[in-house]
Amino acid sequence: MKKLLIALPLVVGGSWAGASYFTGTQTQDAYDHLLAQMNESGLVVLVNERYDAGVVNSSAVTHVMDSSAADASVLFRLQHAINHSPIGVNEGVMRVGAATITTTLLHDEAIPESLREFLQGFNDLDPVKIDTAVKFDGSMVHQLLVNAYEYQYEDVDVRYDGIEYTLENDGEKMTGVGTTGVLVISSEDTVMRLSPGEISNELTLEGDSIVSGGYSVLFDKLTVTGPRVPVSLALKSIDMASTVNILDGKVDFDTRYSIGNIDSPLPLNSASIDTRVWGVSLSGLERYVEVASQMAVSDLSPDELALKLSAVIEAATGIIGPGTGLSYELELGNDGGKGNLLARGMVVEETSPNYPVAGLASVVTLRDALTALQFEIILDTDSAAIDQSPLGMFMGMPAAQQFIVAEGGKYKSDITVQDLVVDINGNPMSLEMMLGKALDMPLATLMDSI
Repeated sequence: MKKLLIALPLVVGGSWAGASYFTGTQTQDAYDHLLAQMNESGLVVLVNERYDAGVVNSSAVTHVMDSSAADASVLFRLQHAINHSPIGVNEGVMRVGAATITTTLLHDEAIPESLREFLQGFNDLDPVKIDTAVKFDGSMVHQLLVNAYEYQYEDVDVRYDGIEYTLENDGEKMTGVGTTGVLVISSEDTVMRLSPGEISNELTLEGDSIVSGGYSVLFDKLTVTGPRVPVSLALKSIDMASTVNILDGKVDFDTRYSIGNIDSPLPLNSASIDTRVWGVSLSGLERYVEVASQMAVSDLSPDELALKLSAVIEAATGIIGPGTGLSYELELGNDGGKGNLLARGMVVEETSPNYPVAGLASVVTLRDALTALQFEIILDTDSAAIDQSPLGMFMGMPAAQQFIVAEGGKYKSDITVQDLVVDINGNPMSLEMMLGKALDMPLATLMDSI
């Protein structure tokens, strides 16, 4: 089911730009181009089963596979109804036609039994329908419709009003807007209701499987109520946003989840978490996607699965290089103020004397790792905000006072690990003294002991 929800919307992102549409035979070139672009996503693999060409109308059937491996399984099949004009005009030249493509799920024996049961909730409607209008200049407008869904399992009822989404694609840039409908999950005791959401994105295709730009999904409210719910819960202004930036062969990812207002008995009014990854190798990321896309997990023995996982992990290490970093930032707010906790770590730059001469592949021991990496944890919060929460009791304990400083109405802490030294609020301590011979323990041995 997860693959279905990923794969069908992916077809919307495809590009038929640059292909001719004089006849159904030439339209097949565009169809083949579409499959090639979809396969670059790395999430699923599309394989043509057949293409029936006509002068005005053509049709096609596509296999959706779980990987590009030779023994990959067919998850389900898509059918495409293609209507194309035999000739068109672009900039006064009769050389490009136009087409419309309707893509739906093909209901046949390829659909797993578990998925068939899930599809019953669409009441015989196509679960997903994609209408694509190819313009005379080769650009496209895709309209994605996920139909309303109702399902009951034991005493739980699920109702979802579906998705309407429009994407404009000129072969390089993809701009989309849409809405997702109300979701209600209810039982005899509890009702959870998620309000309609707004979807937007602006993406640019940068290379194989890689896009830059950003997307966001914004919901007005999530409520949990019911006769047996001790207190009602309401989360308002729920925002999920992500951006990707690519520069000089490096990729930066930023993701933010935030709740603007929280109505509950807890001493919490708002919350957000920001995740940032920077300095990722673009070529390493493309290699990782390529390897991961070839991993079929169905019908594998434990030994075969271990080998494939090992290959994926090895490819994943290729995305890390000098200056690659990861950070998490948590911000909470209540009537007493705001609290902020930042944790980050990164590989030292290649110009640093601590960077391994033979590269990161030569990092073998704990000493090697702690020399090539640096970490920091920063706490900066209004003391009144913490004192209103259960954490307020912890702040007065001796154990907390070793790491946290109370000054000027604030609780603060700054802990760094760098150059084999851990510094707590300006008080440095040598890791050589603290860990001793453990610093020379092989990382493989350390991981086995965890």
